[in-house]
Amino acid sequence: MTRVSAGMRRCPNCGRELENAAYASSSPDVEIEAAALAARGPRAAAPAAASAAPKLASLTLQPAEVRALVAASPEWIEPGLRVHGDGVNFQTAVGAIDLLAQDDAGGFVVVMVVAEPEKEMVLELLQRIGFVRTRVAKGGQEVRAVLLVERLPEPTRYAIAALGDTVSIKTWRVGLTFEDLAL
Repeated sequence: MTRVSAGMRRCPNCGRELENAAYASSSPDVEIEAAALAARGPRAAAPAAASAAPKLASLTLQPAEVRALVAASPEWIEPGLRVHGDGVNFQTAVGAIDLLAQDDAGGFVVVMVVAEPEKEMVLELLQRIGFVRTRVAKGGQEVRAVLLVERLPEPTRYAIAALGDTVSIKTWRVGLTFEDLAL
Protein backbone atom coordinates (compact mmCIF):
# COMPACT_ATOMS: atom_id res chain seq x y z
CA MET A 1 0.00 0.00 0.00
CA THR A 2 1.56 3.28 -1.03
CA ARG A 3 1.51 5.82 1.75
CA VAL A 4 0.91 9.40 0.75
CA SER A 5 1.00 12.51 2.89
CA ALA A 6 -1.72 15.12 3.00
CA GLY A 7 -1.36 17.50 0.11
CA MET A 8 0.58 15.10 -2.14
CA ARG A 9 -0.67 15.22 -5.70
CA ARG A 10 1.46 12.41 -7.21
CA CYS A 11 2.18 8.82 -6.17
CA PRO A 12 5.74 8.58 -4.79
CA ASN A 13 6.18 5.14 -6.43
CA CYS A 14 4.80 5.55 -9.94
CA GLY A 15 4.36 9.32 -10.31
CA ARG A 16 0.68 8.98 -11.28
CA GLU A 17 -1.54 11.90 -10.28
CA LEU A 18 -3.55 11.01 -7.19
CA GLU A 19 -7.32 11.21 -7.16
CA ASN A 20 -8.96 12.66 -4.04
CA ALA A 21 -5.58 13.66 -2.61
CA ALA A 22 -7.42 15.44 0.20
CA TYR A 23 -8.10 12.02 1.71
CA ALA A 24 -4.41 11.06 1.87
CA SER A 25 -3.24 9.91 5.29
CA SER A 26 -0.77 7.59 6.97
CA SER A 27 -3.65 5.53 8.38
CA PRO A 28 -4.25 2.30 6.42
CA ASP A 29 -8.02 2.57 7.00
CA VAL A 30 -8.10 6.06 5.55
CA GLU A 31 -5.87 4.96 2.66
CA ILE A 32 -8.26 2.15 1.82
CA GLU A 33 -11.20 4.55 2.13
CA ALA A 34 -9.39 7.04 -0.14
CA ALA A 35 -8.82 4.28 -2.70
CA ALA A 36 -12.50 3.32 -2.51
CA LEU A 37 -13.55 6.95 -2.92
CA ALA A 38 -11.18 7.31 -5.86
CA ALA A 39 -12.76 4.23 -7.43
CA ARG A 40 -16.30 5.56 -6.82
CA GLY A 41 -15.47 9.19 -7.63
CA PRO A 42 -15.76 9.13 -11.42
CA ARG A 43 -19.10 7.28 -11.29
CA ALA A 44 -20.56 9.61 -8.68
CA ALA A 45 -19.32 12.77 -10.39
CA ALA A 46 -20.29 11.80 -13.91
CA PRO A 47 -23.34 9.51 -14.22
CA ALA A 48 -22.78 9.25 -17.98
CA ALA A 49 -19.43 7.59 -17.31
CA ALA A 50 -20.99 4.98 -15.01
CA SER A 51 -20.65 2.29 -17.65
CA ALA A 52 -16.89 2.84 -17.90
CA ALA A 53 -14.67 0.75 -15.63
CA PRO A 54 -13.50 2.73 -12.58
CA LYS A 55 -9.86 3.65 -12.35
CA LEU A 56 -8.61 1.77 -9.29
CA ALA A 57 -5.77 2.85 -7.08
CA SER A 58 -2.84 0.47 -6.82
CA LEU A 59 -2.41 -1.04 -3.37
CA THR A 60 0.93 -2.20 -2.01
CA LEU A 61 2.74 -2.67 1.27
CA GLN A 62 5.84 -0.90 2.48
CA PRO A 63 8.92 -3.08 3.12
CA ALA A 64 8.53 -2.68 6.91
CA GLU A 65 4.99 -4.06 6.67
CA VAL A 66 6.18 -6.99 4.55
CA ARG A 67 8.95 -7.69 7.10
CA ALA A 68 6.37 -7.86 9.91
CA LEU A 69 4.12 -10.19 7.91
CA VAL A 70 6.85 -12.64 6.93
CA ALA A 71 8.26 -12.65 10.47
CA ALA A 72 4.82 -13.68 11.73
CA SER A 73 4.18 -16.17 8.90
CA PRO A 74 7.43 -17.23 7.16
CA GLU A 75 5.59 -20.12 5.49
CA TRP A 76 4.09 -17.49 3.17
CA ILE A 77 7.53 -17.31 1.54
CA GLU A 78 7.74 -21.08 1.16
CA PRO A 79 6.04 -24.03 2.86
CA GLY A 80 7.84 -25.32 5.94
CA LEU A 81 9.91 -22.16 6.50
CA ARG A 82 10.20 -21.19 10.19
CA VAL A 83 12.00 -18.47 12.15
CA HIS A 84 15.38 -19.59 13.51
CA GLY A 85 15.55 -18.73 17.24
CA ASP A 86 15.84 -14.94 17.51
CA GLY A 87 15.93 -14.67 13.74
CA VAL A 88 13.73 -11.57 13.36
CA ASN A 89 16.01 -8.58 12.68
CA PHE A 90 18.97 -10.89 13.30
CA GLN A 91 22.07 -8.80 14.05
CA THR A 92 25.39 -9.78 12.48
CA ALA A 93 28.84 -8.20 12.21
CA VAL A 94 28.01 -7.24 8.60
CA GLY A 95 24.51 -5.82 9.16
CA ALA A 96 21.04 -6.92 10.15
CA ILE A 97 19.19 -9.79 8.49
CA ASP A 98 15.46 -9.08 8.22
CA LEU A 99 14.59 -12.72 8.88
CA LEU A 100 16.88 -15.68 9.52
CA ALA A 101 14.83 -18.80 8.91
CA GLN A 102 15.26 -22.53 8.45
CA ASP A 103 13.63 -24.74 5.87
CA ASP A 104 12.26 -28.29 6.26
CA ALA A 105 15.70 -29.75 5.46
CA GLY A 106 17.34 -27.72 8.25
CA GLY A 107 19.10 -25.32 5.89
CA PHE A 108 19.33 -21.63 6.67
CA VAL A 109 17.46 -19.04 4.65
CA VAL A 110 18.50 -15.39 4.85
CA VAL A 111 15.44 -13.27 4.00
CA MET A 112 15.85 -9.62 3.08
CA VAL A 113 13.01 -7.24 2.15
CA VAL A 114 13.61 -4.13 0.04
CA ALA A 115 11.42 -2.04 -2.23
CA GLU A 116 13.96 -1.67 -5.04
CA PRO A 117 17.43 -3.12 -4.45
CA GLU A 118 20.50 -1.44 -5.85
CA LYS A 119 23.54 -3.36 -7.07
CA GLU A 120 25.21 -2.73 -3.67
CA MET A 121 22.42 -4.78 -2.06
CA VAL A 122 23.80 -7.88 -3.80
CA LEU A 123 27.14 -7.45 -1.99
CA GLU A 124 25.37 -6.83 1.33
CA LEU A 125 23.25 -9.95 0.81
CA LEU A 126 26.33 -12.05 0.02
CA GLN A 127 28.03 -10.75 3.17
CA ARG A 128 25.05 -11.85 5.27
CA ILE A 129 24.99 -15.28 3.59
CA GLY A 130 28.72 -15.61 4.27
CA PHE A 131 28.28 -14.64 7.91
CA VAL A 132 25.56 -17.26 8.44
CA ARG A 133 27.62 -19.86 6.57
CA THR A 134 30.73 -19.26 8.73
CA ARG A 135 29.26 -18.29 12.12
CA VAL A 136 25.83 -19.91 12.44
CA ALA A 137 25.58 -22.95 10.17
CA LYS A 138 27.10 -26.23 11.28
CA GLY A 139 29.09 -28.58 9.01
CA GLY A 140 27.44 -28.81 5.63
CA GLN A 141 24.17 -26.98 6.38
CA GLU A 142 22.92 -25.25 3.27
CA VAL A 143 22.70 -21.45 3.40
CA ARG A 144 20.74 -19.57 0.78
CA ALA A 145 18.82 -16.33 0.54
CA VAL A 146 15.43 -15.07 -0.55
CA LEU A 147 15.25 -11.45 -1.62
CA LEU A 148 11.74 -10.01 -1.42
CA VAL A 149 11.40 -6.97 -3.69
CA GLU A 150 8.66 -4.77 -5.00
CA ARG A 151 10.66 -3.90 -8.14
CA LEU A 152 13.93 -5.17 -9.55
CA PRO A 153 16.12 -2.97 -11.78
CA GLU A 154 17.66 -4.74 -14.77
CA PRO A 155 21.34 -4.38 -13.68
CA THR A 156 20.53 -5.85 -10.25
CA ARG A 157 18.64 -8.70 -11.92
CA TYR A 158 21.81 -9.65 -13.85
CA ALA A 159 23.98 -9.51 -10.73
CA ILE A 160 21.60 -11.83 -8.85
CA ALA A 161 21.25 -14.19 -11.84
CA ALA A 162 25.00 -14.83 -11.62
CA LEU A 163 24.51 -16.33 -8.13
CA GLY A 164 22.50 -19.30 -9.38
CA ASP A 165 20.49 -21.14 -6.74
CA THR A 166 22.09 -19.30 -3.82
CA VAL A 167 19.65 -16.39 -4.09
CA SER A 168 16.04 -16.47 -5.22
CA ILE A 169 13.87 -13.44 -5.78
CA LYS A 170 10.20 -13.01 -4.96
CA THR A 171 7.88 -10.06 -5.12
CA TRP A 172 4.75 -9.29 -3.15
CA ARG A 173 1.26 -8.44 -4.26
CA VAL A 174 -1.67 -7.25 -2.21
CA GLY A 175 -4.90 -9.17 -2.70
CA LEU A 176 -8.42 -8.11 -1.91
CA THR A 177 -11.08 -10.69 -1.17
CA PHE A 178 -14.73 -10.37 -0.26
CA GLU A 179 -16.45 -12.85 2.01
CA ASP A 180 -20.08 -13.27 3.00
CA LEU A 181 -20.81 -12.71 6.66
CA ALA A 182 -23.26 -14.94 8.47
CA LEU A 183 -26.23 -12.96 9.79
